[in-house]
Amino acid sequence: MQNNRELLAILHGHNIGGIFTGHLHFDANYVVDSVVPVTVTGSAATYINCQDPYQHDVYTGTTYNVITIQRGIASVITHPLALGQTVIQTIPVNRTGFVKHRPRAIPVRRPLP
Repeated sequence: MQNNRELLAILHGHNIGGIFTGHLHFDANYVVDSVVPVTVTGSAATYINCQDPYQHDVYTGTTYNVITIQRGIASVITHPLALGQTVIQTIPVNRTGFVKHRPRAIPVRRPLP
């Protein structure tokens, strides 16, 4: 997620419909350079809330994703199995220089129940 330009240079010239990977300790869906959709699955043990760049709160959490590709279009549905409500650890982050830019988010469509 921090080296998007380098990754795009490697993938250039190939027919890439998306990048699906895991695991971070939070789900992420974004588009690199308005070209390649990226989906990162969550962890099987913990969820980390990184909204505050200087303090990351850790919760218990288990999720999985279902990726469906139909007619060349990929859709991703995230299924949380257990998301804890109590902070089990706080990670202080003193330097945030590695965050060069925020990737543009793509809307996540969920099917109707």
